[in-house]
Amino acid sequence: MTSRSMIATVALLALLVSGSLMANGIPYCAEGTLADYIALPQGCIIDDKVFSNWAYTSSGWNGGNPPPASGVSVVPITTPFNPGFLFSAGWFVTGGQVIDSHIIYTVTVLPGGAPIHDLALYMGGDARLGEAGISVAETTNPDVGSLSIYNLPQLGRKGSDHILITPTMGPIQVDKNIFLFSSQGSYATVSGVYNRFSEVPEPVTLVLIGSGLLGLGLLRRRSRSA
Repeated sequence: MTSRSMIATVALLALLVSGSLMANGIPYCAEGTLADYIALPQGCIIDDKVFSNWAYTSSGWNGGNPPPASGVSVVPITTPFNPGFLFSAGWFVTGGQVIDSHIIYTVTVLPGGAPIHDLALYMGGDARLGEAGISVAETTNPDVGSLSIYNLPQLGRKGSDHILITPTMGPIQVDKNIFLFSSQGSYATVSGVYNRFSEVPEPVTLVLIGSGLLGLGLLRRRSRSA
């Protein structure tokens, strides 16, 4: 195989694995704010999954000031076969304040894509002092499973959760509830929550990726020899 035909093979692989998804008229997920995501009419794509129907509700009590949708940063996680999102904002309560936020969206696997087989939830940048706490709960509709992480006075810290589910193409509605509470002389804060939707790649996808990597390796070896 000539270098030119090898390059064409690799280019075809890229189109088969990702580029053809743009034919759906749906953009790839990009870094932005939650307000940007809510404004997407059809949602956005990571790999073979569409994330759509974005919504955000947030309430505060006793002076609690939750971040608005425009103040929540969204970064797509594009790791192959393990897509997801990082949500970052300044959730903070002190002196009896309470915050209750919900990030809601739907995930659907495109026809011919790899079904979702597990869910994972993590948090970072969290801290608490005294009788204050953080709870992040993720529920699904239909109910394929739920996740829970926290940093609480009596229970301590659980920074990650992971469950296996019956493989599904969706759609699955995800409701991520970020809840913080505090009392006098205490505080709680969390700046990052992220989740992943792992998948089992189809055998043909593995063959295509393997062929592409092999082609790239051969090209690199030929260039070194030259």
